[in-house]
Amino acid sequence: MRTAWALVLIFQAGCGLAEPAREPGGQAAAERRRTVAVMPFERAPEGADLSLLTATELLRTGRCQVVRVAEPARTAEDALRAATRSRADAVLAAAIVDYEPYDPPRIVLAVQFLRTGQRTLTAPEVDRLVRSHSWRRGPLSLSQDRAGNVIDVFDLVTDAGDAAVLRDLARYAAETGQDEREVLLIQPRFLKFVAYRLAMRLTGAPHRDVP
Repeated sequence: MRTAWALVLIFQAGCGLAEPAREPGGQAAAERRRTVAVMPFERAPEGADLSLLTATELLRTGRCQVVRVAEPARTAEDALRAATRSRADAVLAAAIVDYEPYDPPRIVLAVQFLRTGQRTLTAPEVDRLVRSHSWRRGPLSLSQDRAGNVIDVFDLVTDAGDAAVLRDLARYAAETGQDEREVLLIQPRFLKFVAYRLAMRLTGAPHRDVP
């Protein structure tokens, strides 16, 4: 499949992307300093480019170089080949699996975060991964032999009725100088907040100190 590339938003050297807890610390350190290829997000709200918002928020962490892929991939193999062509070290794919825009808004992203190189997993690690709830939730078809490419697969739930999300919102609003209620009520602002939460999860970037 021929893939068109939009090689934009390429700056900010150094990408300290967080590994899932199951990975040893040494492996996490070896995975630093990445360029991430961001795929178009599937089933995004009409008129919203959540993949662009996420790419922007990844750059704002100061830890990533980012390339954006113009066309979606259906399989992990296609996505990884496209990422390798762009000299990316990792690929991010996501699909919106649930979205309620009305107050209080709620959105669920099924996220797949893959490395272009494989690491060796034990049989129990592979079994635990492929049996996880999130293994088949994302947009890319993942076969068991791609388990070694997985950095993380997870659902990111941003539910404005959840206390932990509201704490994130309060900090985000303070960092960006916005009103919390306006972030929740205005869809583009809410989706930027979702992209911010995803970037924080992927990079493990600390929140900036605020008064």
